[in-house]
Amino acid sequence: MFRMKMIFNSIYLSNEIMINPNSLNYFKTFITVIVLTGSNPLTIIFWSSVFSTKIIEENYDTKDLILFAVGALTSTFVFLSFIIILGQFTRNFLSKEIISILNIIIGFVLICFAIKLFFHKEENKSNYNKN
Repeated sequence: MFRMKMIFNSIYLSNEIMINPNSLNYFKTFITVIVLTGSNPLTIIFWSSVFSTKIIEENYDTKDLILFAVGALTSTFVFLSFIIILGQFTRNFLSKEIISILNIIIGFVLICFAIKLFFHKEENKSNYNKN
């Protein structure tokens, strides 16, 4: 239920920004994105597996695990901030039409990559069944 509320709030926020771009509240947007990302089940599973691996393979104690968590969060924040700055920078130089074309090209590339992974998985599955 909480996740659905966050999704609807983010849709409302994006529609509000499209209607009136001057009404953008960066802090509210940032918090909404952080909560949506943090409550994503795939994100939870990913970070759980990363931390479990570090505990098991590296024999991390509590102090090491806290340092690793701080480093992971900091590097994620810095990387995403860099992506936002890069996006703002390119938005000033690229027209909406070019951005739309780039979105279509990237979408096509991602779909082709997914198809390639699917057939590669099927190929591996058939090779496994032969053995």
